[in-house]
Amino acid sequence: MPKYNNPPVVEAWIAFEYESKPDKVDWDLEQVKKFAQAYPDFATMNAFFKEEIELEKKDDKSLPTISNRKNTLEVVRMSNEENTRLRQLGNDRTAYNLLRKAGDDYPGFGVLLKEALEFHNQYKSFFHPVSTKLATIHYVDIIEIPANGNPIVLTEFFDFIPDIPEEPFGFTIGYSLAFATKCPFDNAPMQTTLAWVPSPDSNVMRIRMDWEKPCPGIDYGNTEETNTGLKQSQQFMVDCFEKVITDKTRELFG
Repeated sequence: MPKYNNPPVVEAWIAFEYESKPDKVDWDLEQVKKFAQAYPDFATMNAFFKEEIELEKKDDKSLPTISNRKNTLEVVRMSNEENTRLRQLGNDRTAYNLLRKAGDDYPGFGVLLKEALEFHNQYKSFFHPVSTKLATIHYVDIIEIPANGNPIVLTEFFDFIPDIPEEPFGFTIGYSLAFATKCPFDNAPMQTTLAWVPSPDSNVMRIRMDWEKPCPGIDYGNTEETNTGLKQSQQFMVDCFEKVITDKTRELFG
């Protein structure tokens, strides 16, 4: 991303999907605890489970009863003390999140990539998947537009959204837009959403943009190719972001 003093990124993460080995042991919390003990720098851990219920029908047409109940581990999240980094583990999948607090500098994609690959390599060393199938990059941007006593016209800040005429629609009180595009160098679909979200300040319009792009066609067993391929996809996302905003929006970032 261009060197803005205050870029709009509030969260970014890289997720990995793995091909597990045939003799892989069942995925459970005990495995994750052992992994966490091996790499104890993320001390806070929260586990989330999915409950599966089997129902037994009655011959007398009365309400069915629960015959079996099973809790399956869905994801485990481990955070650092400052809550600025998040490690997530699922069954044959991981994600590494960078979270930016208000007033903090954005360290840049290079830092996220380095730390995410460290976590990725730790996972591979501990769980021994056969291969890495895919990585996906996700960005969350929050753009705050001050009203300054004047109506905010979104088309002055974004080049790609349709203008909703006040006549006959009336005054716009909400906005949500989603679209998918195909990346020209790997044909991967990039998902982009823009939504007008609540703001704590009634004089500020808050716009959230999400960007998600899978990164296929990379030899993830090759460290140099992984770095190069992920950086290429990230630069493509930045170029797309820069294309859809106006100079008036850039002024907001300093």
